[in-house]
Amino acid sequence: MIKTFFTRKRISIALVVIGIAGAAWFFFFREVVPVQETVTAQRATIERIVSVTGKVQAFDAVDLSFEKGGRISKIHVSVGDRVSAGTTLLELDRADLTAQLAEVDAAYLVQRAKLQEMERGTRTEEIVIAEATVTSAKQTLADAQTNVLSVQNKATADMNEKYDAALHALAKSVNTANGSLYTLTDIQLKYFSDSSQESIALADAKARAVALLLGGSSFGRATNDVLGTLNGGAKALAATAQTTKAPADIEQALNATEQALIAVKTALDTVPVSVKLTTTESTNLQTEKSNVAGESVTISAKKQAIAVQKVTNESAISTAQTSVNTAKSALVSAEAGLALKQAGATEEQIAAQEAAVQQASAAVQSVRAQLAKTVLQAPIAGVITKQDAKIGQIASANVTVASLISDAGFEIEARIPEADIALV
Repeated sequence: MIKTFFTRKRISIALVVIGIAGAAWFFFFREVVPVQETVTAQRATIERIVSVTGKVQAFDAVDLSFEKGGRISKIHVSVGDRVSAGTTLLELDRADLTAQLAEVDAAYLVQRAKLQEMERGTRTEEIVIAEATVTSAKQTLADAQTNVLSVQNKATADMNEKYDAALHALAKSVNTANGSLYTLTDIQLKYFSDSSQESIALADAKARAVALLLGGSSFGRATNDVLGTLNGGAKALAATAQTTKAPADIEQALNATEQALIAVKTALDTVPVSVKLTTTESTNLQTEKSNVAGESVTISAKKQAIAVQKVTNESAISTAQTSVNTAKSALVSAEAGLALKQAGATEEQIAAQEAAVQQASAAVQSVRAQLAKTVLQAPIAGVITKQDAKIGQIASANVTVASLISDAGFEIEARIPEADIALV
């Protein structure tokens, strides 16, 4: 029994040893299989932070100016105001353009009405009116032509009146000047017949007066009997004018007599005041001076009256003739209008009128475009940052008068190191 017990005990110990050895071999000598874990791949952002210093500014900034220059008449905004796109900011004075628009618009309406009339055709009552217009134009022309004749007749009568008055004045002036020479000669022969300087000066002045009034030369010391035989100079021209009554002869005589009177007055003034004349002689001398001076004024006035009458006549006749020409043009236009209405408009005329309408319309659009340039509007929504304009100030074309920044977004302006540029 005891032997059997020990035998079983050895077997149990052996089994334990074998188990421990097997376990040791399993843990120390077996091949280790690695454990694997699987995951699903996904796209993600890898963040890298770059720190820089910069400034924040509006994404849109606009400097505003007018396309055309002008005087500022209205200001609707100030610095700091928030505006929407299309808001009117400033306006230029548009009075001239507004008046011009009214003018071209009216011209357009006239041309369009003419085209509509052509396209519609002529109505019977329009032809009747056109015929009445022609009749009226003919009567107006006849009246104007009659008036021209009346004006011409009056001009001739007025001119003849001035020439008749001039002829009367010529006769009187020549006689007065001739008598003054006689008075001067009496004084000369009595006091200045020697060879003194005073006598020579008086003789020279008298010679010039005689030459202009009576003709001839070297008659400075001639007696009155000799003077009575002279019939040239202004005296002859005045006599010719009295005979022919021709305007040219009268005007020539007036000019010659005016010069002769001046020469006679100069000769009378040459008598020295120091000479001891008798009372009668002194009175006669002063009377002749006064008479000659008066005749000079008269002749000058007659010349002026003739010149003024010529201008008056020319103006009156020209005005009357202009009325005739205007009446003729009106008649031609009226007759053409009647013929046009009777015949109706041709295709070419309608086409030409359509072109006229288009041209008038283009003129209207052009002025409206100019008017649009007098208004400055905000192109974007934002805030006004500059507005220096004043009412009445002259704004030049393309010169900034206001600035605007957008409030829709902002951007950052900063310097980034070259090494970090790839990370931005």
